[in-house]
Formats: sequence, structure tokens, C-alpha cells
Amino acid sequence: MGTCIYCGKPAGIFREKHRECAEKRDQGWNEIIRMAKEAAIGTYPLEDVTNRSAAIAANSFLSSNEIREAMVTGWEKAVEHFLEDGNLEPQEEIRLVAFAEHFELTQEDLDKNGAYTQFVKGLEGR
Repeated sequence: MGTCIYCGKPAGIFREKHRECAEKRDQGWNEIIRMAKEAAIGTYPLEDVTNRSAAIAANSFLSSNEIREAMVTGWEKAVEHFLEDGNLEPQEEIRLVAFAEHFELTQEDLDKNGAYTQFVKGLEGR
């Protein structure tokens, strides 16, 4: 009998997770990314993100490392959002930098998918 990788309870023969647990995890993951993006854009209070993401993670089988990954993904999505018009305004730069500093995200963290490079190119386009 397999054990659910999320909740640790029996999952059935040849199964590694419950569908409900996987859905709960995915919903939590997406919610943290959405919240992180909104915080990096400036439409969600930055100071609320840490506690709210921890609460979501606790109910969604997400680890602290996964919270950090979600913060990076949210930052990447904010960069995409800001660069839709082709350049990065000074206020947008300030928000992105503040978010990265608040969560102690490094340039290496932010450039795993090339978002930091896009961010720098957006600065050059001003």
C-alpha cells in the first residue's frame, strides 16, 4: 500500500498521493504565487505576505523551500507584467527591488528562468 507524499496517510495500492491532497497543494502553490506577484506589483501589502504565505503553506503541504520558490515565481510574473509595455518605470523597479530585498532573494534566485536578465534589460530600455 502506497503512502500519500503530502498527508502521509495510506493512498492505496500503487498510488503515491491522494487527488484531493495534490489539488490542495496546487491551489496553495498558485495562491502564494498570485499573492507574491501582487505584492511585487504593489497591489498587495508586502508586510502581509510572510504570515499569509506561511498559513497557506501549512494547509497546503508546502515546505518553506517551496514558499521561497513561489516568491521567486511571483517576482518573475511581476517582471513579465511590468515589461508588457516594453519598458520598466522607476516606480516598478523600486517595487521589484523592495520585494526581492524583503524576501532576501538573490540575483541567482531571480535569474533561474532569466527574469532578472529581463529586469536589467528593462532598466536599460528607459
